[in-house]
Amino acid sequence: MFRIALLLALGLGQTPPAGEGPGLYLRGEYREDARDYESSVGRFYRLASSLLLSEKSSLNLTLVRNADERESHTWSLVLADACPGLYLLAGNFSAGFGSGLVLGKPQVYTPDIFSSRPMSDDRAIFSPVKSGNPAFAFNGVAASYGAGFESLNLTLHSFYSVARRYIREEDYFSSGTRSSLSTVLGSIERDSAHSEPADVRTVGMMISLVARGLFLVEPYFVYADLASADGKSIEWGREKLDGSDMAIRDSIGAGAVLRYRDERIDIFVDYARSSTGKSREGGDDYRAAGEGVLGGARFSHPVLSLSAAFKRSSTGFYAPYQSTIGESHPEMASFLETEVRPMRGIAAGANFSAQEKLLPASVDRERVYTTRERYYIRYSGGLIKLAKLRFRRYEKTGRGVSSRADQAELSMRARIFEFLDGEASVAGQRSVPGGQALLTRSGLIVRAGASAELSLQYARVNIDGGERIYSVMSPMSNSSIPGLFLDRPSNVLVARLVARRKGLHLAGRFFRQWSSGGCAHRRMEFSASGSF
Repeated sequence: MFRIALLLALGLGQTPPAGEGPGLYLRGEYREDARDYESSVGRFYRLASSLLLSEKSSLNLTLVRNADERESHTWSLVLADACPGLYLLAGNFSAGFGSGLVLGKPQVYTPDIFSSRPMSDDRAIFSPVKSGNPAFAFNGVAASYGAGFESLNLTLHSFYSVARRYIREEDYFSSGTRSSLSTVLGSIERDSAHSEPADVRTVGMMISLVARGLFLVEPYFVYADLASADGKSIEWGREKLDGSDMAIRDSIGAGAVLRYRDERIDIFVDYARSSTGKSREGGDDYRAAGEGVLGGARFSHPVLSLSAAFKRSSTGFYAPYQSTIGESHPEMASFLETEVRPMRGIAAGANFSAQEKLLPASVDRERVYTTRERYYIRYSGGLIKLAKLRFRRYEKTGRGVSSRADQAELSMRARIFEFLDGEASVAGQRSVPGGQALLTRSGLIVRAGASAELSLQYARVNIDGGERIYSVMSPMSNSSIPGLFLDRPSNVLVARLVARRKGLHLAGRFFRQWSSGGCAHRRMEFSASGSF
């Protein structure tokens, strides 16, 4: 902690250089959050720095120290304008090919059962990882090179990654582990249980062909395996099947995207096949094949927007880096979304998703089927900055049991004075089987021009029958998991202060929940950043 504090004091106390040109960006944080794509919350310190070499090139370094004194770091060097048409990236990075059916950028974990994973619109093929957490990042080099020929543009993307991870000693010497590849990727430090090094090796290539700025064709290929430091193959996902051990040796995924996009219409289809190298006890090796398809269409207009997507992946489809709309396990799913804006300031919309898990887990007797619905109407204008009425429903059937949860919420934010806003909301939730919850909130937002903002929120939650309700209240910027579950009758107070001055940004947040039994939860977070 002392070392982090010293670095912050030295870095954030500098005087910004005069004039324009290359500069330095620093950010220091004390947070209670997920570091990026994790599903659990923890306390950590983070120091991030970016040395801006030019408008598009930079050197990025981030250090994270957890409350238990474990450390991790990420780094990246981006050269995006050193040569016309060439993009180079070295260090820790994420990658996304096509729609993410084989290779997609990890998505933030969403604990809210009413929210489904959205379709990413990010078209950056490679992106530097600056979170300080290398667990879900590639480690190596990536490059893109493009050239244009009148109405035709051709770009080649490729990368090679060797991510050092750790496995158990007995797994290392038996050349196999029962852990999945994603579990191995999360083991970034040597400890008493995971002491032997193993390298997750990944290589990928994709060609992007764009005609007239409207038509896109993208064939791609990804290969991944696991090896010891001296190159010896290590199997993963070992399990007993029909009395013998089975495991995965390597994974190959290949596919192509066809897309048409203009200012109103976006239509695409992504088809992929996987080939998974597997081994049986006794040396009986074979390859298992599977396929997946994801397609969709979107219509955008100032008055109306519509989108629909369909996804199906067979039970044999295996893509360890898949990240698309929906889930990563084999499923059949459909997603519908619409919004109508009949006049300025008024909008109404609906969302629907249905997902069926095609490969039941060992404890399931049947496929899990999940649906989510959302309906809303929104108004903004004049003194009313935002008024919204929303209804959401979640239904799940699995293991012979059906469950349902309904939530209705009414919220409003209005201007009281030029420097003062007021907000209030009420949300009710009921689950079957289960109980019910009622969450009421009110708050004030005070501004001092563009230099400072103070927000205060108070909430009261009433819980019955073991229900719990997920709430997001004045989160810090860039929060991975911005809210938390309230599962007992209690009161909540949240205060957040943000200050900005001449390239320096300061923020702090205090959260406290208490009930009749005393303080139930308390959280404090701080951040400071500046450009020099």
